[in-house]
Amino acid sequence: MRGAIATLARLAAIKAVKSRLHCLGAKVHHMPASEIRALAEEYLEQHRAGLMAEAAELIATSPAFERWRCADIERFAQKSKARETGTSVVQISGAK
Repeated sequence: MRGAIATLARLAAIKAVKSRLHCLGAKVHHMPASEIRALAEEYLEQHRAGLMAEAAELIATSPAFERWRCADIERFAQKSKARETGTSVVQISGAK
């Protein structure tokens, strides 16, 4: 789930940068993606804690991410059970 949080934080940074550029009168759709990405990385470094917290809250509370939360819990439970019994996750899930 850490990957999902980081991805949402990065997307929020890109959105914030694009919004700011638009407010300054820049035509964002004419800018190279690499330039926007570089500005977003800088923004992310400056606001990392807040963006990561917002992303984690979104995943924890949004109905859109409910299946991710459930899938993560099931995967964690299978891995824990596999460590206890010495069997693989594939064997526990019943794959043939």
